Amino acid sequence: AMVQVYDALKPATKKKFEDMIKSKEGFMKSQAFAMKMAK
Repeated sequence: AMVQVYDALKPATKKKFEDMIKSKEGFMKSQAFAMKMAK
């Protein structure tokens, strides 16, 4: 699910997404977000 969402992001958003993933809580947030997007 994460990869699908990642692929769908625009380049500018990808940078933010990568920064989020670097921090643990940011990663958890991005996963929750990915699950919402995937539904």
